[in-house]
Amino acid sequence: MAVHAHPDDESSKGAATVAYYAARGVRCVLVSCTDGQAGEMLEPDVRNADLATVRSLELGEAARILGYEATVRLGYRDSGMHGAEPNGFVSADLGAVVADIVAILHRERPHVVVTYDPAYAARHPDHQRCYEATCTAFDAAANNGGGPSKLYGCRTHSPGRLQAMHEWLTASGRVSPYAGALTAETIDETTTRIDVGEYIATARRALSAHRSQVSADDPWFFSVPTDALRQIYPFEDYILMRSLVAGRPDTGGYEDDLFANIDGVITR
Repeated sequence: MAVHAHPDDESSKGAATVAYYAARGVRCVLVSCTDGQAGEMLEPDVRNADLATVRSLELGEAARILGYEATVRLGYRDSGMHGAEPNGFVSADLGAVVADIVAILHRERPHVVVTYDPAYAARHPDHQRCYEATCTAFDAAANNGGGPSKLYGCRTHSPGRLQAMHEWLTASGRVSPYAGALTAETIDETTTRIDVGEYIATARRALSAHRSQVSADDPWFFSVPTDALRQIYPFEDYILMRSLVAGRPDTGGYEDDLFANIDGVITR
């Protein structure tokens, strides 16, 4: 089960991992916390439409592409980049949000929950609220018994991934949008690395479904061609933030399966 703050987060953070597991028969459930109303409308032909409605439709298409079997929209209002939108998600009662997520955990009974990693969550107030609520809900479900076994933070901007893309672009004589981000991401806390090279194209199709938010030539997401990315860094990276099962990566090594060491679960 993946828990994200906005429509389009599911397609830019851990999307290829979802496609990877969905193709292997794993039931994947998406929880999207806000309506995305505070986003910017990039597409001229939909600028007069209600943004929340547009983004809900885009979310549905992206979730279909990735292979989610169920999408739960909590319906909180998007707070905006600085959390200034009135009655936004960031101002919602944390206990109420936690209760929403716990109820879904009890209904769906996922083995693994994925949300943002702490550093990335801190960059947006809604991401931070989503992160806090998901971690608290995981602990609450675990304390009541029968909860999920693992909680991961998706490392969309892991140093390894940024460095590989930056080096490929500069070696190819192209402009890299990642130089500034590299100076901020100096410590790699990755514990888990999933080889999703076969599903990078699927993830990019899902992100392109959010055409009101992401342009087809966005350099951050699309500057490295799909075939090149499959060669230089076919991974999505994670931090294992909670685990109720025995076994962790050895020093210097990585888990290569979010379901590693969970009894009775085989994903290969």
